[in-house]
Amino acid sequence: MKICIIGSGMSGAILASELIHNKDFEILLVDVDSIDNSFNSEDKLEIYADKQLLDQETVGYGFGGTTNLWHGVLSPLDKEDLDGIDNCVDFNISSEIRASSNHISKYYKSINMEKIHEQAASKNIESFLKLDNFKYKNYYVQKLPFRSREYIKNLSNSVRNLTLIENAVGISLEFLQNIKCNSLVYSKDRITHKLNADIYIVCCGALESPRILLQSLKNKPHFLPKLGKGLIDHPHTIVGIITLPKKIFYKSHGGTSSSMLSPYRIGCTINKDVRNTKSHNHSLFFRPHLGNDHDQWRRNIKTLLKEKISYNLIKKIFLQKDFLSTIFILLSEKFGFGVYTNKIAVSVQLEHIIDEGGEIELSDKIDQFGRSVPRINRTFPKRLKDDIKAINILIERSLKNGAMYSSNKVKHSDLLSGAHHSGTCRMGTENSNSVVNKNLKVHNIDNLYVCDASVIPKIGNANLSIAISSFAIRLAKYISKKIEKNG
Repeated sequence: MKICIIGSGMSGAILASELIHNKDFEILLVDVDSIDNSFNSEDKLEIYADKQLLDQETVGYGFGGTTNLWHGVLSPLDKEDLDGIDNCVDFNISSEIRASSNHISKYYKSINMEKIHEQAASKNIESFLKLDNFKYKNYYVQKLPFRSREYIKNLSNSVRNLTLIENAVGISLEFLQNIKCNSLVYSKDRITHKLNADIYIVCCGALESPRILLQSLKNKPHFLPKLGKGLIDHPHTIVGIITLPKKIFYKSHGGTSSSMLSPYRIGCTINKDVRNTKSHNHSLFFRPHLGNDHDQWRRNIKTLLKEKISYNLIKKIFLQKDFLSTIFILLSEKFGFGVYTNKIAVSVQLEHIIDEGGEIELSDKIDQFGRSVPRINRTFPKRLKDDIKAINILIERSLKNGAMYSSNKVKHSDLLSGAHHSGTCRMGTENSNSVVNKNLKVHNIDNLYVCDASVIPKIGNANLSIAISSFAIRLAKYISKKIEKNG
């Protein structure tokens, strides 16, 4: 039994690691990266600007995902989010995901994960902020950098039923009589190849997975009407600054390999009874603020590295008022050693509802790999501003012991992408309202599955890596049992 997994990010890597235990399975793992080298980002790709984020470049419009974007801080979905997924698929899936989550916590321990039980900086914050209306968000933090390719490398050296096909760009899938996937068409060294298997699992993320399916089914627009629809994300922005009457020591989150410098991040959800919109599971988090726009500074640096050097951009980066303090706080965030400060920036991470999401559609242009170039039409509803206003009022009412709050006038254009794309191959009960069923099988196609963030219809306020991992373990178990049952 040949199983083709397209993408070796967190989902694809875990699927491979689970399925190889069955010696009757031959796992073919296809990825745009190689074990030793990431995808060459210098390849010129034509990128359409998002409608919402005109000044931001979508990451490779599909190359990248948990493998390359994961920054080391993971958080689980809340119960209400799991219940929301249940409502979408009309099936009590939460208990199965929770069971998988117990499994995945053991898996994380094997790749050096630790759960944050006590958030050190919170003790100082609580002196000036009443938390009656909030609840701490639990996080998993990586002790050592993890990339799924390294994990796959270890597997490939120890098992015989895993074959890596590296530096391969998936183009499309071909179908037999519209009900069975017959082959994967991919480009390697600018040569087009075809790969045959019995089962195909697309694990390319919420931007690239729908693109592959759209190109594969472009002559069948009625087949999956929700395909590519409902692109959701976590729009975020800084909503205000808390000024404390004295300086405190604040330990920020960040990636580090030293247990002495364990990173911490203070994140809170908002209790349902005090939310402006009860169904929106937004969150907020606190970081040191030294009086400058760190997010804009980051974007300027990225632009300088990716594009031609310009005098105006250099001036913005190196001649700004708080250049040295910006460098210091970014290093603090990266390595988690903390700072003394009396100013705390308050950011929100907003839940984006799938029925108000954007869309991925195909243009008429073909890139150098043979892929149809997608248009990424992202939309953030303007009514989120009302929730932000309510959050600002709630924060101001929660201050104590002389702390003061200055809220920002947040414009709709200030909302930034959280790079937590989801929803474009949503789970559901039938092809009229979704793309995959409760077992992640694409509707009306016998041997095709999708397993990545694109299937998740309720995003909550967490990044989705833990949920993706849980779905991967669950799918591996389902496929194994199904094959065993059918002989």
